[in-house]
Amino acid sequence: MNPAAIRFLNQQLVAPQCSDPVEVVNYMGAIQAQEYRMMRWASTQILRQMTC
Repeated sequence: MNPAAIRFLNQQLVAPQCSDPVEVVNYMGAIQAQEYRMMRWASTQILRQMTC
């Protein structure tokens, strides 16, 4: 499997299993970002994949 596909799976951008923001953060263990807005955007992208 290629590195991009592994990253998408690990970040739950493909086949997500979390149903709310708390589960996303618990799964990730931590979310690091230089900017708070970008961390919120990344979390939203993960959750958005779950609702489509």
